[in-house]
Amino acid sequence: MDPTDPSYYTDMTKIELAELALMLHSTRLEQVSVLIAMVSGYLVTAYLVANKLTLFQLIAITLIYSLMVLITILGYIGLWSQANALSLHQSGEDRIMLYSMISATFFAGYLLSLVFMWHSRRQN
Repeated sequence: MDPTDPSYYTDMTKIELAELALMLHSTRLEQVSVLIAMVSGYLVTAYLVANKLTLFQLIAITLIYSLMVLITILGYIGLWSQANALSLHQSGEDRIMLYSMISATFFAGYLLSLVFMWHSRRQN
């Protein structure tokens, strides 16, 4: 059984579907909060101490940050594929474009934070 397949939800009651939709929405919001916290922490680090970091520290921080952000974005993509299947089952609406744009925005924010770190390091 694949939760990204709309037929996965055929045996669920309306209450179960509503509860699942609310849980998916809640989990997606939590993922967004975690992502915003990570990006904010990296931007604060870039702004305050970028030019004071050694090369090793910069690489270590950026690798850990990149790994965590990319895992979070991939987790969000998994959640939205399930949410899209649920939406297809309930209303027949395909929201893949909306979820794809949100994921692309997250990835663009991640890339811009890396550029900001690079720019902050080059100053002074």
